[in-house]
Amino acid sequence: MAKPKKVQVQPPKKSETAAHKSRKERIAEALKIIEECSLIDGEHHKNWVIVEVAKALCGKKYQKFVDRFEDYEEEYDGTNSTHNGWNNMIEENCIPP
Repeated sequence: MAKPKKVQVQPPKKSETAAHKSRKERIAEALKIIEECSLIDGEHHKNWVIVEVAKALCGKKYQKFVDRFEDYEEEYDGTNSTHNGWNNMIEENCIPP
C-alpha cells in the first residue's frame, strides 16, 4: 500500500471562507479536502476532515448544523452527564472548534 503524500493545508483567506462562496465552490472545496487529507491515518485526522468538510459545505450555516446534533445522557461510574455528539467528537480528538 502506497504511503499517502504529505499535504500542507493552508487556512483560507478571510475573503475565501465558505460563507462567501457559491454552492459549487463549497462542494469543490469539500471534495478537495477529502482528496488531500482523507488518507491520513488516525481517528483524530479523520474527524478533522469531517469537521472541515462540514464547514466547507455549510458555510454560514455551520453552527446551525452543529446545533442540530442532539444531546444525549450518559451514565458512567454512577454519575450522569449530558453530551452533544458533535462537540464530544471534537473534544475527544483534540480538534479546536
